[in-house]
Amino acid sequence: MAYASQVGRARTSSVSPQAHAICDRCGFRYNFVDLHRQYEWLGATLQPIGNLLVCERCLDIPQEQLRAITLPADPVPIIQARPELYAQDSLDYIGTGQPTIDPVTGIPVPSREVLGGATTSDVIIPQPTGPNGSVGPSGVLNPGIGADPRAQAPLVKATVWATPIPITSIVANGTPVLTVNCSAPHNLASGNQVAMWGVSNPLGYGFFNVTVTTATVFTVQANANIPSGTINTSSTKVITTNLGVPWQVTQVPQTGV
Repeated sequence: MAYASQVGRARTSSVSPQAHAICDRCGFRYNFVDLHRQYEWLGATLQPIGNLLVCERCLDIPQEQLRAITLPADPVPIIQARPELYAQDSLDYIGTGQPTIDPVTGIPVPSREVLGGATTSDVIIPQPTGPNGSVGPSGVLNPGIGADPRAQAPLVKATVWATPIPITSIVANGTPVLTVNCSAPHNLASGNQVAMWGVSNPLGYGFFNVTVTTATVFTVQANANIPSGTINTSSTKVITTNLGVPWQVTQVPQTGV
């Protein structure tokens, strides 16, 4: 009959006897001196987990994710420090200084916050068109988010854009279509682009593709109905333009108010 050893993994010596003990994890018998106390990170120090004694095979490495992060002391301050000017660096516009008038179109060029700045009152870069703002209490149009006709360069690769069109009236008929009447031939073709500025309704402000009706009349289309009536003012400007459009887009896209 076979004999089952009750010694397990412990060593037994009659010369130098040592106490036996059971591993609290695996249950095997070891010499007591071969069992280890299980430690875990608690804060910034290692602390024993109760009275847990385990063999070397069952001993876990303390989990570093439980270890508290010890931050070093703040650096010693210096005299006359030169910190980064974060407030000034975060401005999203470039000012042009004194107000001026475009010599080609006659359209006022804003003197502040004119490049970028999608949340400011005078912007000329973000979305490419359309009804993008509202008329303020002083009668000045705040374009909001959207390209501004004042941004159009008058000269592009030796081709003159920004040619003023002599208009007599811009009339709305209760639909998104605006009829532009000219005092002289406009020399436009259907699909050409114009920029409109200084109108009384923000839906008529921005860049548009034209549909030619006659030599002195063309129409543009906004993205919402405009109440019937004349929307041009004494400061209204309509100029030819060449606004870039997205890839494979054939006309200026309209955006919301």
